[in-house]
Amino acid sequence: NAAFDALDLIVRETPHFNSSVRFNLKNILTPTPFADSQRISELLDITEYLLRRNEITLAMFFSASFVATKRKNIRHSQRLIYLLKEAIEIELFPLDRACLQYNLANTLRNNDLFRKAIKHYRMASIDNPAYLEKSYWWAEVAGCFFSLGKLTWSEHCYRQAAALGEEHVPVKFLLGDVLLYKGYFTDAAKAIKSYLAGVTIKRSDAILKCWLANELSNMFDRVDRHIGEAVSLVEEAIQDKSDPFYIQIIENAIRLDPLCGAAWYRLSVHGLPNWGNQSYECWLITAILLGDNITAWAFSILSFINETPSETLKKDEFVLAIITEAVQKHGVKLEQELFKITLDSKLLETVREVSEFGQHYFQVDLGFQLRQF
Repeated sequence: NAAFDALDLIVRETPHFNSSVRFNLKNILTPTPFADSQRISELLDITEYLLRRNEITLAMFFSASFVATKRKNIRHSQRLIYLLKEAIEIELFPLDRACLQYNLANTLRNNDLFRKAIKHYRMASIDNPAYLEKSYWWAEVAGCFFSLGKLTWSEHCYRQAAALGEEHVPVKFLLGDVLLYKGYFTDAAKAIKSYLAGVTIKRSDAILKCWLANELSNMFDRVDRHIGEAVSLVEEAIQDKSDPFYIQIIENAIRLDPLCGAAWYRLSVHGLPNWGNQSYECWLITAILLGDNITAWAFSILSFINETPSETLKKDEFVLAIITEAVQKHGVKLEQELFKITLDSKLLETVREVSEFGQHYFQVDLGFQLRQF
């Protein structure tokens, strides 16, 4: 807060911005504490004030600081979008305008305005073609295409990003994620394995999705997903669970769409598929596909803990990943669910201890979330 007040005073009380003042302000803004500041309205006020003084470059630094903040609301985002568009209209230098376009694209993407974001990512690359050589640029565009359901374009962009080399974004993992959604399970497993082989500190969700891709590739290799038909079959089946063909109908739904979480859940509860999966594997597939299904996570943990000697739990990376992911998603509610099923307080202590170890073992909180199926 003191740094903010001092900077606000400098900006407003300095009659003329010479090169020295601009240089010092940029140095202050580079390691800015304002990305974690709650004074976002004032940050935008300063940005607008700098724009009115035609200090576009400095305003750009402030807007970049805002894009990095986690505490945003719709009103703040709309105001920033307006200010960035105004700055783009004023800015004459292509490289500076490209930065503004890029910041605008990120802001639009963060507000789920993916089509508009893609437009401004493209405008940024026109003003500064160097963006086309940046892995993160391609990954961000790929994420927008994914959110729009344009999986082929998303795959293309992620492959471009991967070809340029991993940077701060786990590109090969995200590529594998897209391939999973497309039903290209063998290719997905290969991409995620490549990602895991290239990192020192792994992600728990990458380990689980790699396992999922392997499991599905053993059953299907590659499929064209018929999502709507699979859901309809499940809805039809649950109308009459006494139907002697109930399990067969559910299995047919999975053949139509191997990523149909509702079908896997029904199999987990009512029986095993003919292709030989153990019950615990069905529960884990369900948990990964339906991340919010706390019951599936609880039964997955119980199954794998029962299969793993307690002294090796922390050494078993796969079991560690299951518990870490489950706790990250559900926290205390998971403990309540486990106790409701087992009434075993000692097991809860084991889960708590393993999950705390997993928080340090795995790489977590990269600032983005992988998509749910």
